[in-house]
Amino acid sequence: MSIDIATLLAEHKRRAEQIAAVYDAAPPKERKAALLVEYRCRQRCLLLTCWQSPMGRLVRLPGYKLSHAKNADAVEPARARNTADGDRRWKPRYLVLDELTPFSDSLRLDARCDHAEHFLRPDEVAGDADSATPGNPTRRTL
Repeated sequence: MSIDIATLLAEHKRRAEQIAAVYDAAPPKERKAALLVEYRCRQRCLLLTCWQSPMGRLVRLPGYKLSHAKNADAVEPARARNTADGDRRWKPRYLVLDELTPFSDSLRLDARCDHAEHFLRPDEVAGDADSATPGNPTRRTL
């Protein structure tokens, strides 16, 4: 059975849009009640949240801004497509955690804020989610 990368990418985009819609539609009180994991930087910027939903354990990596020097490394079409302003303000990303954990040996979640970046293994995030209960999250400072 062959895998069509265009189909996989389209499916990923569709799922990310669904997750974003679920996140945006939920009142903050409901999000807090479902929260499993929260990572922040030392200056308290939010880097990653994971919450329980009917779709499974979902991850949100908030938007961030890169310096002009770091941003110059980004491929122009990707930068235009994945930034809110077409340049330096990168859009938030939404993922299904349990779809990522089988790839933990080779995949990292790039948790960034305006001044820091951390690369997290999906199985580490899943471990923190496993030790939490919805509404009583594991909180870490990176």
